[in-house]
This record gives sequence, structure tokens and C-alpha cells, in this order.
Amino acid sequence: MLKRLTLSVHNLVDFLLRKGSIDSRVFNVTAMTEGTRLHAFLQAKMKAAEDHYIAEFYLEHTFNLRGYEITLQGRADGVVKTLDGGYIVDEIKSTVADLEEFHENNETWHLGQVQCYALMLAYLYDLDQVTARLTYLSQVNKDRLVKLYTYKVEQLEQIVFDLLNRYIDFYDVVINHITKRNESAKLMRFPFETLRKGQKRLAGYTYAVSKQGGSLYVEAPTGIGKTISTLYPAVYSFSDEVIEKIFYLTAKTSGQVMAFDTVKLMNKSGLIAKSIVITAKDKVCLNQGSPCNPDACPFAKDYYSKLQGVLFEMLSETNNYDANTLEQYALKHTMCPFELQLDLSLFCDIIIGDYNYLFDPLVYLKRFFDTSETNYFGLIDEAHNLVDRARLMYSGVLYSRDFNKVKKLLRPLEHKKMKSALRQITTQMNKLKREFADKGEIILEKLPSTITRAFNNFISAGQHIMRHEEDFISDEFSDFFFAVNRFLKIYEYYDDTYVLYFKSGKSWWELNLFNLDPKENVADGLSKLSGAVLFSATLSPSDYYVNLLGGNKQSPLLKLASPFPEENRKILVGPNIETTYRKRDESYEEIAEYIDAFVHPKVGNYLVFFPSYKYLQSVETYLSEINKRRDYNLIVQNRNMSKVEQDEFLAEFKLNPTQTTIGLAVMGGVFGEGIDLSEDRLIGAVVVGVGIPQIGFERDLIKEYYDEQSNIGFNYAYTYPGMNRVAQAIGRVIRSEEDKGAILLIDARYTRRNYAEFISSLTKTYEYVYSPAEIEEKLTAFWENDR
Repeated sequence: MLKRLTLSVHNLVDFLLRKGSIDSRVFNVTAMTEGTRLHAFLQAKMKAAEDHYIAEFYLEHTFNLRGYEITLQGRADGVVKTLDGGYIVDEIKSTVADLEEFHENNETWHLGQVQCYALMLAYLYDLDQVTARLTYLSQVNKDRLVKLYTYKVEQLEQIVFDLLNRYIDFYDVVINHITKRNESAKLMRFPFETLRKGQKRLAGYTYAVSKQGGSLYVEAPTGIGKTISTLYPAVYSFSDEVIEKIFYLTAKTSGQVMAFDTVKLMNKSGLIAKSIVITAKDKVCLNQGSPCNPDACPFAKDYYSKLQGVLFEMLSETNNYDANTLEQYALKHTMCPFELQLDLSLFCDIIIGDYNYLFDPLVYLKRFFDTSETNYFGLIDEAHNLVDRARLMYSGVLYSRDFNKVKKLLRPLEHKKMKSALRQITTQMNKLKREFADKGEIILEKLPSTITRAFNNFISAGQHIMRHEEDFISDEFSDFFFAVNRFLKIYEYYDDTYVLYFKSGKSWWELNLFNLDPKENVADGLSKLSGAVLFSATLSPSDYYVNLLGGNKQSPLLKLASPFPEENRKILVGPNIETTYRKRDESYEEIAEYIDAFVHPKVGNYLVFFPSYKYLQSVETYLSEINKRRDYNLIVQNRNMSKVEQDEFLAEFKLNPTQTTIGLAVMGGVFGEGIDLSEDRLIGAVVVGVGIPQIGFERDLIKEYYDEQSNIGFNYAYTYPGMNRVAQAIGRVIRSEEDKGAILLIDARYTRRNYAEFISSLTKTYEYVYSPAEIEEKLTAFWENDR
């Protein structure tokens, strides 16, 4: 039986022929973005000059070789039919480096690509020979260098078949693993003795989507076990040979760790699969602060020359790769761990990471998602977070403070083009400041061409500096350089789902490109997958989340009930305290008394969530007075807590406590979701307010945008995001079947219809309370039943 393999020309050639070092002076995100723009520019120019020039020519051919059926595919930058009936295959490369030097250093690698395309074109049109053309374009001065090579088909066959044979030598290890993976997936045991209520339904729906495709939206309350209930059926579908890889994407590190641990748990239950956690560059870099080039970083030197051997070693020795494992191999072989994890991921079955590796237009994993069709399955965890994250990924902002740092840094540098670009930016921003002085946020219809030209000139000059003036490259320069690049890239998406606005003061300015509606961008990301399940404990209201997460009214939605007994949870609502901004000053003392009444009936661990730090601190003052007679362990979330401080905060929530601990935290913050305090490490939560985000200009822009569509602006901008924060805070309390806990919601707005419906969606049994005495009475009875 033939082993089937679909392979892109890029993956084949990059893996076998790319040699040398990592060098961000030549290969970086900005160069790639500018390269894409120049490609399009040159292709348009070629079309005008050559009548039969076809850009982005798709080619595919299936080779039968050594028991493999290899489908090789890709897009040639251009194909030209010449007047004499011959054909030219064009491969365009742009760079900030000297063109002759760039060609000489990379000729074998670049030729490999165009040779593959040339052979497939020869097979397509039954040609005896094809001309290969390498076209190099300078990103600095737009110079062009052209190299021509003419091949007989027999020569191309010898070259390409040699590449395929070399790839098979390596890939035999991979295909043998895939065979074992698929067999083990079918025989794998469920790693727990029993299924919780709802798990079987979630697993069944996930399996169906993995086979049939499309997107499924799931609201599964805390405690169902969403990670195993989605990963297990997705992994099982490997046995059907329908999907090739699983991408498990989530916003928080804790979610990534849980997914990785779940895969290892399945390994113990018989699964043979390779998993990897993709970690952000700044967290895994072994040479912090140094540029990514062989002159500054030993981990960049000869990286590509070592890669094949190291990958073979890693794939042969172990199956699961997290940051610690990758660091060990990176140190052993002096290789960049960030790039190593990306290259290794090509040969892994389950890839775990952040949303941006699929959805961010600059960061997404092109090695996976630049093909027209994939067999990749997506599991999108805590999907409610993706709404604001998608807005952020498709927005851009530039600050004068960052620009001024770069100006100061580059002042000693004699660089005519950069000095000109900096003057242009200064002139254009000052012009906007004079025009809109003291007018607050000013919405611009479009970015003046003089400004885009100034920023493009800055990028062009900046690339030259990164290549030739390393002494001037600092974090400040890099941060602003990439911020400008992101802004220009995002501006390409500018339409009626965006607002471009400018604001300034006497000595500062800020230029914002704000995405109002992320749904099309999320949908575009999901289209790169063969199927996806987007799940969260809180996807209510479902119309809001399904709409903004790329779905529509016909999209399938699964809502699961809580697996835990209702009698294990007591929800109280205090509707006689107003927490709106105007009334807050009157509420501090009464809220402190409510908190005391809530925690006093039972010694234990409690969290109290506030709308803001200021509100928290104001109530803390009164609670501290009460505590003089109570002896509570009162701990407070501070602004900008480090990871160590966060861990210390959570460590105060001990099992079997003998003293009551009250943690004061901010809703929507680091303790508002993603923490797992099971058993009696947390037995109660108080939520002050309805979670509404702070009123602000951008939130009001969202409101106006959706008001124009269907008069739902305030809900989309404020109410629904607030409800989600409340639901997430509530979800911290009961994490397992044995947990028992109480919840107190404080705000007069909970009596309004939309909020009452929201509470009813969380529980069918809740009670209103109107005084501290009533709270204490009801909770005393609740906890008495626990004895």
C-alpha cells in the first residue's frame, strides 16, 4: 500500500537546501511584509511588460517513489510563455542585502524552489525544456538582478527526484511514527475511570466535526473537563486518517500547560503522539537582548546547517516538547530554541500555543497556513477571550514617546535616508497636531499619503540600519520599527470595520488604527482549518459570541449543563446596593459589611472581585476596620504583579484552612479566570458590580458601530463583555464534583431583565438578599447542611 504525503515546495526545499545562520538583519517580519508588497508590485509590472505573464501560478504533481505517493504543490511567483513557444518560471526574491551577495549565499536554496516548479510545469505542458529565472529585488533602492538557467526535463528530474529521495530518507522516521500514532489512537483508553455529565456529548460532537469539517461553538460550564473532552476525540480521529494535525490554541499559559499535561496523560493510556508547546520568543530566548544574527548570538550561527541532524535526534528520542525540553536540546547543540520549536512543529501531531499562531496577520504560522487547503483540526479554548484578542491583533497604534526615543537614539548616526524619514514623520505629525490641537480624539477618514510615505521611508531606512549599523539597534528601535511595520500591514485591511483616529497634546501624539468588528478576520483564520471547535465556560449570549467569532445564525451551537449538583452551590444577589460610578462613594462601607457577612459563617478561602483597583482600595479601608475584630487573612491584588507575586497570592489559598483568607482582586484580571483552586482552596466568591468595562472612547466607537447595524451597541460594547467577566469570576468557585461553594453578586442592575436572564442561564436557583444579617442567616444554613 502506497504511503501518501502532501508536501509544499517550500517545506521540501527549505528543509533540505537552506544552510547557514539565522540573520534577522536579512530575514525578518518586516522584510517579509515588504517582500510581499514588492512581489505584487513586480508581478503587476511583469504582466504589463510580458503579455503572457501569469502571477501566482499554482502547480501540483504526484510522484510515485519508493512506496510513497508524494503530492508536491506550490505557487510559482510567475510563469511566462515566450514568443517562441517556450516557458519561463519566475521566482522573485527581495532583500535588504546586496543583491549579488544575497544570490551567491542562497543560490542553491532558491534554485531548488524554481527547479521544482519548472519540472511540474514541464509535466503539465509536456515540455522538453524550461527556463528558470531568479529575480532579485532590493528593498533598499529597488535595484533588480536577474539570473537565468535553462534545463532539460531529464536534468530537472534528476535534481527533483534527488530532493524527494533525500526527504524520504528522513521522512521514513516520520511516516513510521504516523502509522503507530494512528493505530494507537484507535486502541487508546480514556484516561479516567468515569465520564462526567456532558463529557460524552462534547466528545461526540467534537469527533463529528473532526470528520465532517466546519466550526462548532460550545458553551461547557466549568468542571465538565473541556480539555480532555475535546482532545480525546480529536486524537481518536487520527485513526480515521481524516486529519493530519491538531492545533490546540488558548490565550493563557495555564491552558497550554493543561493541554500539554492532558496529551501526556493520553500517552500513558496508550497513545503514541508527538506534542509541542510553542512558546513566545521573549520567554525562551537564551541570549536576551542580543540581535538574532550570527555575529551577535552563538545560537543563531550555523542554525540551518545543523537543523536536519538535530531534528532527527529529537524525533528519535522523545515525543513531548515543552520549553524545558527544547532548552535542553538548544543548549546541547547551540541552537535558537524559538526557531527550533517552529521547525520541530512540522513533525508534531499536536501543536499547542497562543491564538496568534493562527489568527495574527503578521505572526501566524505560514509554514502551516499558507497553503490553499489543510487537514488541520483546531481546538480553540477559552474562546470568549478571542473576541478582544482578535481586535487587538488587527489593530495598530503608534506613540510619539516611542518615536522620540528612536530620534534621540539615532541622532549621532549619519544616515541621510533615515534622517529624512524622521524629519518627514515629525513634520506630518506636527501638521496633524496643529490642525487638531486640544480637540481630543479626532477620527480621520484615511491616512494621508504623505504619512504613509514617511513611515514606508522609515521602514526602508530602518532595514538598512538593521543590516549595517548594529550599534544603533536597541529594544527601543526594534519596538518602534516593528510597530510601524504592523501599523502599515494592518492599514492594508482598512475598511468600514475600522476607525482611524489621532489624538495629541502639547508635547505628544498618538495614531490609532482600531478594529471594531473582528468577525471576518476570525472567520479567515478558521478557514485555514479543516474543522474547529471553539469552546468556553461562557459563550453567552450566544448570538454575540458566535457572530464575533466568525459564525452566523446557522452555525451549530452546543450548550451543556453544569455537571455538578445545584445543591452544592448557593447564589445570592444583593440588589439594593448601587455600584455605578456616580454612586460608588456611597457603597464602600456597606459592601465591606456584606463581605464580612458572607465569609463569617464558615472559615475558608474567599475571593472578592471589584470593577477597578480604586474601588478595591476604597472598600479595603473599611474591611480592614472590620478585620480588627475578625482576624481574617486579608490579601490584595496589586497592579503589575509579577508571576512570582501572583503565585504567592494564590499560595495563600490553602487546603483545610484554620483561618479565613479573603483575596481582593480585580474582575477581568489575572485572578478572574484561568486559575484552578479546587476542593476547599476556594469556597466562595463575591462579585461587586456587573463587570462592565470602563467607559472609554474605543468602547464608545464599538457601541456606535453596532448601533448603526441593529441598535445593539451598548450590549456589544459594555453589557455582554461585563457579563462574561462575572461568569468567569463565578466559575472560579466550583471546580470538581466534590466542591461546594457560595457566590454573592452585588449590584442593583441584577434585577433588570437582561441581567436576571443572565443569572438564570447560570443557575435556576438564586435568592435576593437585602442586608448583611440576611446573608449571614442564609449562608449559615447552607454551610450547616455541609456538616
